[in-house]
Amino acid sequence: ALAYGIYKTDLPQETEKPRNVVFVDFGYSSLQVAAVAFNKGKLKMLATAFDRIGGRDLDELIVNHMTEEFKKKYKVDASTRPKAYIRLTQECEKLRKLMSANVQPIPLNIECFMDDKDVHGSMTRQTNISAVEIVGGCSRTPLFKSLVQKVFDKELSTTLNADEAVARGCALQCAILSPTFRVRDFSITDCQSFPITLNWQPQGQLDEDSSLEVFTRFHPTPFSKMLTFYRKEPFSLTASYTSAKDIPYPETDIGAFKINNVIPQPTGDSTKVKVKVRINSHGCFNILSASMYEKIEGANEEEEENKESMEVDEDSKKKENNAGDVVNGEQNNGSEMDQSSSGEQQNVEENSAQEKTSENTQNQMVMQDRLEKERADAKNAVEEYVYEMRDKLYNAYEKFILEDDRSSFSLKLEDTENWLYEDGEDQNKQVYIDKLAELKGIGQPIADRYREAQEWPVVRDEFGSTIQQIRKFLDLWRQKDEKYNHIEKSDVDKVEKILTEKSNWFGNRITQMAALKPHENPVVLASQVRNEKQNLENVCLPIMNKPKPKEEPPKEEKKDGKAGGKDKGADQNNSEGSAGQASGDAAADGTKEPEQEMDVD
Repeated sequence: ALAYGIYKTDLPQETEKPRNVVFVDFGYSSLQVAAVAFNKGKLKMLATAFDRIGGRDLDELIVNHMTEEFKKKYKVDASTRPKAYIRLTQECEKLRKLMSANVQPIPLNIECFMDDKDVHGSMTRQTNISAVEIVGGCSRTPLFKSLVQKVFDKELSTTLNADEAVARGCALQCAILSPTFRVRDFSITDCQSFPITLNWQPQGQLDEDSSLEVFTRFHPTPFSKMLTFYRKEPFSLTASYTSAKDIPYPETDIGAFKINNVIPQPTGDSTKVKVKVRINSHGCFNILSASMYEKIEGANEEEEENKESMEVDEDSKKKENNAGDVVNGEQNNGSEMDQSSSGEQQNVEENSAQEKTSENTQNQMVMQDRLEKERADAKNAVEEYVYEMRDKLYNAYEKFILEDDRSSFSLKLEDTENWLYEDGEDQNKQVYIDKLAELKGIGQPIADRYREAQEWPVVRDEFGSTIQQIRKFLDLWRQKDEKYNHIEKSDVDKVEKILTEKSNWFGNRITQMAALKPHENPVVLASQVRNEKQNLENVCLPIMNKPKPKEEPPKEEKKDGKAGGKDKGADQNNSEGSAGQASGDAAADGTKEPEQEMDVD
C-alpha cells in the first residue's frame, strides 16, 4: 500500500472522498488482502484478511494429480520414494509457472524417474484471464486471478511490480523511520488485524466484568487509550489476543503487567488509577504508564483564598503606583520601584544566561552528532572499500596484479574486515581515514592500471586519427589542391615539424605499451596522450582551417562622368518622384503597407 500511494500523484485531496483500493498479495506460502483508503499524502488501513494458502498448495495439487496419473500410466508411485517425490515437486513448480504465461498445453517430461522409467505428462488451462491489481510471485496464476475478479466483480490494475512491490514498500517504510533519509510526507494509519483483550482480577462487587476488549479488530493504529480503575492495593493486568483461532500462533497471551504502589485514600476509599495502554505502529501492545489520583479536601478553598490574596496584592500595588508612592504623608524616593526594576533585570539576566547555556548545549549536541556521522561515514567507507576490492581482485582486476600480491592483499582485506567488527568497532574518525589510506596505497595502483588499460585503446585511436587527418592535409597541399593552395609554405613547415615530432613520440609509446604486461604500470597515461594530441591540434588546426582571402570585384570605369552624373541625378529624381507618387497614392486610397506583429518575451 505504501509503495502504491507514495508514488501516485492523482490521489484525491484530504478534504475529498478517499480512493479505496484493495490489495491482494498472493505468494508462495500465504494470501493477504488489505482494503486501504488513500488521500493525497496519507493512507488508512480499513480492513485486512489472510490465509495460509499459497503457491506451494497449488504445486501440491499438481503433484498429486501427476502422481495418480503416473500410477495408472507407468505403474510407479512417487509418494513412496522421497527423491522421486522431490524431483516431481520441482518439475511441477516449473510447470505451474509456465502455465501462468501460456494458454497452450505444457508438457512434463522426467527422465529416469523411477525404476529407470521415463515419464511424460501435460497440463493446460482453459481460459486466458485478464490482469488485475495483485502482487506476489504466485499472483500470476490464472485460477487466482479469476477468483479475485469474481469476488470484486471488476478488473484491477497491475501498476505494481508483482515480485518487488512488498520489498519496495519495506524499503520506503525503513526510510520513513530512519532519521537519515528525507522522504515525502506521507501519513500512515494502519489497522489492528487481531483484537486484543485486557483481563484483571475483580475487586469485590465493584467490577461487574473482569475483561475488556481494548482494541477491536480493524481498530486504527497507532492508538492510545486511557483506562480507569478503582483499587486499594496493587493489581495485575493481563493482555491477550481475543480469539485463538484468528491468530497464526499457538500462544494467545501477550504479557502480564503489575501496577505497584497503589494505596487507599485517607478515608479508606478506593483510589482512582488511570492506566495508559497503547498499540504502536508496529502492532505491538504495551502499557505506557499508570497514574494514581488522590483526593485532597480543602484544596479548592485554599486556591480561592490564594487567588483573592493575589488579587488584593495586585490592586494595592496599582493603587500605590497611581498615588505617586506617597506613604505617611511623605513622598517615597522610589526605592520600591528600584527594587522591582532590579529584580526584573536580574530575572532577565538569569533568563539570558539560561538561554545562552541552552544554546551552547544544543550547539555541542549538534557538533557531537555531526562528528558521530562523520565517524560512521569514515567507517563505512573502509567497509565498502574492503568489499569492493575483495570482489574485483578476482574479477576485473585479476590480470593487473600478480598472484602473490593478490593473495597478500586479499588477506589484508580480510584482516581489516575482522578488525572493523572487533578492535575497530568504535574508533575515532582519523583511525578509519588512515586505515582507508593504507588500503588505497595498495589497491589504487591496481585500479589505475585497470583504468588505463580501458582508456588506452580509445586515446590511441583518437591520436592516430588526428595524425592521419594532418597527413592528408599535407598531401593535398603538395598536390596544390584548390582548398589549401592559399596556405604559405612557412605555415606548412610548422605543421610538418610538429607532426614529425609527435608521430615519433606516439610510435615509441605504442611500441612500449605493446611490450607491457597487464600487471606492470603503464609507461604513458591516457591523460598525457590527450595533452599531446591537444598540443598537436592547437598548432595544426588553425593553419589547416585558415580561410582563403576574399577577392575584390573589378571596378568599372566611367567614360562620361558629367553625363553619368546628370543621368544619375535624373534617375534619382525620378525615383524620388515615383516614390512620392506611390506614397501619395497609398495615402489617397487610405491603404497601409502590411506590418508584421511580433511577440516579445
